[in-house]
Amino acid sequence: PNNIRPESFTQSRRDVQHFVDFVGPRVRPGKIEKRHVREWKELLAEFPVKGAETKAFAGMSPIEIAAANKRLTTPKSTLSRQTVRRYMSSLGGFCRWMVKNDYLASN
Repeated sequence: PNNIRPESFTQSRRDVQHFVDFVGPRVRPGKIEKRHVREWKELLAEFPVKGAETKAFAGMSPIEIAAANKRLTTPKSTLSRQTVRRYMSSLGGFCRWMVKNDYLASN
């Protein structure tokens, strides 16, 4: 929509890309299931702040980043509940768009 700020749109794209990176290329849009979203939300609760941007985690999948963070002597702080809600909201908006455009049966 025209009333969304460019920064908000960019952030939503990054959030949805994080989900795509989590489920991988084998899960096509029409095949997204509730369990994928539930598993991703569980991962987000363990995901380090700026994990995807940290050099120590370069080249790792979201699952590998969360696991590597746990193994650190001093693990990085994990995402706040508010940030997890933002990720979920971004994905929800994208799923609504996919339903509206017949890529997904239901949200």
